[in-house]
Amino acid sequence: MRRQSVRRLLRTGMKGAPLPLLVLIALPHAMIWLPGCDHENGAGFERCGNGQLDAGEQCDDGNLDDDDGCLSTCVPARCGDGFVASFAPTMPEQCDGRNLGSFCGNYLPELRPCRGNEDCPPRPEGPFLPNPCRQLTCAALGLSGGPLPCSPECMLDFTLCGPPPTATPTARPPTTTPTRTPRTPRTPAPAGTPPAS
Repeated sequence: MRRQSVRRLLRTGMKGAPLPLLVLIALPHAMIWLPGCDHENGAGFERCGNGQLDAGEQCDDGNLDDDDGCLSTCVPARCGDGFVASFAPTMPEQCDGRNLGSFCGNYLPELRPCRGNEDCPPRPEGPFLPNPCRQLTCAALGLSGGPLPCSPECMLDFTLCGPPPTATPTARPPTTTPTRTPRTPRTPAPAGTPPAS
């Protein structure tokens, strides 16, 4: 019976087929092509982040953060995976490929990694930055321009930044300080003498 329905569908085209029949035909085939999306095979991924090493997991640190030693897919972070493992307990990364990571701009030149502005408490001596958690640039480090690349070891490479910019002295015209001319005191005229004209 099913073969006849499929043959009729192929002969008449999609116009003549009722919608429930299309769903009945297409659904089993979709389940064949998408095995990772069904409940049986995807159950291991659902448990990733529970802190227990389940079947199919290489690690599980109890969270779904991609900036620590275990990624949200429960595989260990490694240099070259595109995620900056700034908070990995061993061998933390500063960058990974084109992803340069985020650091507290108010703690430079110390490279203090951050996930958000709340990780960068203000320092009493300043500077005050409204959004201190940011990606680094050569200029943010006080160096002259140039790209800030990531090395193959997932560390920031400052060699292309260049030296710190130097201030160009500008010639100023000499300034004179006005001096005050002392006044000569007036001597009062003796009484009874007419004023001088």
